[in-house]
Amino acid sequence: MDTKLLVIRACSLQLASQGSFSPMRLLSALLLVMPLLGCSRSPCKEHLDKHVNGRLKRAGKICNGLRQGRWFEDYAEGALRWQGTYVNDTLDMHPPIDSSEIHVAFLTGDLRAGQEAQVRVQVSDIHPSFFTIDVENGTIVPPGDPDMYDEAIRPAAPGTLVMRFAWTDPKTGVHQVLGERHFPVKP
Repeated sequence: MDTKLLVIRACSLQLASQGSFSPMRLLSALLLVMPLLGCSRSPCKEHLDKHVNGRLKRAGKICNGLRQGRWFEDYAEGALRWQGTYVNDTLDMHPPIDSSEIHVAFLTGDLRAGQEAQVRVQVSDIHPSFFTIDVENGTIVPPGDPDMYDEAIRPAAPGTLVMRFAWTDPKTGVHQVLGERHFPVKP
């Protein structure tokens, strides 16, 4: 007989020998024994990753080894970086309807020609790894701290920095332009 069945059988015999064999007591005993047998009441587990500083980096649920439901990613100081939905380990992404759902924040204040500016970019419902940024009148350089910023941009000259956003749908492979934003650059 299988070991798990033996344990369940032993529990039921123990309950029966106590003269109080009720369905409720059997259920209680099984719920206590199931974790010992490698059984789980739920196939889902909460998943948490933390930044080096101990703050939450990523949180969501894993069910039967697959990411499911709402997931969140935070920057190292706790601000929300992204939130989205997984269905069977695949991101369920919907591109924004217009560029108003593209949020850009330069954390160094005014943009100045020749000076690097750390930037955070959020595109509604699209994971950062699935959208691209192109700039006019500047270059994209690696961020100083990837746990705090998405990109760093160095404007080339005074005038206007243009940032263009696009994404590629992982399900269809279709590349789609999402929009662009214009930012003043001081000397």
